[in-house]
Amino acid sequence: REKLPMEVIVGISQEVENVPIRWHLTLENLQQWDIAFSNPNRAEENIDGGSTEEKVSFVNNALRHVIAGIELFPGKSFNIRLGYNFRRGQELNIPDQRSFSGISAGLGLRFNNLRFDYSYSRYTLAANTSLFGLMINLQ
Repeated sequence: REKLPMEVIVGISQEVENVPIRWHLTLENLQQWDIAFSNPNRAEENIDGGSTEEKVSFVNNALRHVIAGIELFPGKSFNIRLGYNFRRGQELNIPDQRSFSGISAGLGLRFNNLRFDYSYSRYTLAANTSLFGLMINLQ
């Protein structure tokens, strides 16, 4: 018998008063504090030919639990979203290259009972994800 995996996620979202903006903050993997690992590609070589693995600081490890986002909705039928996943940004970052890992963006459009959503997530230079959503309100 195998144990089911468990992940503790806590999130908060708040709409800013008198401004068409909502911010989001999510803390993930709270059941395990140390989720960072040392990336072998970031190891530094010593003079004697050995290597010193990357050291992950307390703050860096804490930030890897954080996902932050903002949503702008200038009208009732249109919104724009932008987010950043710190863990994905650190773990998938390629040294000496600007890859924008961890960034996600999206938009939503609503026409009467029909809602269309699109999102784009950046993983690495070679891996991106585009997701499309369609919702129909049948009431």
